[in-house]
Amino acid sequence: MRLMLGLAALVAGFSAGDARGQKTDSPDDLGGAIETRLEALEGFAGQVVVEYHGEVLVRRAFGEASEGRPAAPDTRYYIGSVAKTMTSTVVLGLCERGVLELDGTIDAYLPEVPVDKRAITVRQLLAHRSGMVANHEDPLAELDREAFEIWALAQPLGTAPGTAFSYSNVGYSLLAAIVDRVCEESF
Repeated sequence: MRLMLGLAALVAGFSAGDARGQKTDSPDDLGGAIETRLEALEGFAGQVVVEYHGEVLVRRAFGEASEGRPAAPDTRYYIGSVAKTMTSTVVLGLCERGVLELDGTIDAYLPEVPVDKRAITVRQLLAHRSGMVANHEDPLAELDREAFEIWALAQPLGTAPGTAFSYSNVGYSLLAAIVDRVCEESF
């Protein structure tokens, strides 16, 4: 909690001035001020990228990525279920814009959906009511999107779509695949 408050104060502080309370006149001053404040945060570990009008002002890593391994600007982190919040936000935004239909079935967005999964809707994937399996058999497996889709769609359903709640990371990964397809870029 203390770290989150420190980060919120850090972000709020840059609307008016630099780390010393002085008015910042240039992007270089702002970048330096941000780095100064980040270095002062005890216990902060992670990456920070600050971009201003297309110019990267700060791209640094702080602390450890894991025990004994320092963080680097290109370190990849396992973010767990935080990805679901981002995915659902994007999906609902696309529904609001009319790009996706909340009650549309996934076969409208993904090719070669097997018959047993054609009734699954975007809403059911969002609500963990699709009947899809919970996880890949190897949660740390690195599959490309196509290989994952083939694997996921080949798995038997645990329940009929829409009939029961069953937490599914696989369902959210299928939502990300749908976003990839409708936006025609990697999500």
